[in-house]
Amino acid sequence: MITELRTIKPVNGHIVLKQVEESEQMVGNIFLPDLGKEKSLIAEVVDVSETFNYHQNTYKSSEVSIGDFCIVPRMGSQTISVDGEDFIVCKETDIIGIVK
Repeated sequence: MITELRTIKPVNGHIVLKQVEESEQMVGNIFLPDLGKEKSLIAEVVDVSETFNYHQNTYKSSEVSIGDFCIVPRMGSQTISVDGEDFIVCKETDIIGIVK
């Protein structure tokens, strides 16, 4: 049993992301809290892994790199909490796009 988990190291084509928080807005003197909206689907890449190609017996490097901002789906990814921080883990093929 694991008693304390410090880091997440992705393996075989998985990517660890951290969700980007949307900021609250001010319009004039009116404060618009971000209460009714769902969270953004944009997340920053924290760590990536290579993918093993079983047919060619080789490793393929990832198309995304650490620091990239990606659009991830709401379903199909796993949210994990480590030391009070939430991370998203998904397969590289689940990423919808890279924000440039």
